[in-house]
Amino acid sequence: MSQDDSLIMVLNADTHPVEWERAWGVLAQLNDGDPVCECKVTGQVWEYICTSHSEDGWMHYFRHRHHPITHCRESVLIPCSDECLAQEKSHAATETTQSIRAEEDNSVDLGRG
Repeated sequence: MSQDDSLIMVLNADTHPVEWERAWGVLAQLNDGDPVCECKVTGQVWEYICTSHSEDGWMHYFRHRHHPITHCRESVLIPCSDECLAQEKSHAATETTQSIRAEEDNSVDLGRG
């Protein structure tokens, strides 16, 4: 993706099911197999916040407001897969094409009388 593209995207299990499972799986590996890490005191769990672009590339941002081991707020950045980036680039190209077609359909030919 170029610098002109949006610097934030939001994934979910419906739009990016493979990447969604992969990112949560990586998070689970970092937490001894537990992707949730529910704090028994506060009930807080890991939350997906967004996927954003930084100098290190596209990263999935997860946060935990009260991790059960550290008892602190924690955040984790998980690199986005190449497959997800290719899917997102393809989706953006489709949206651009559809937008151009919609503009063409709505244009007025002032030369006709």
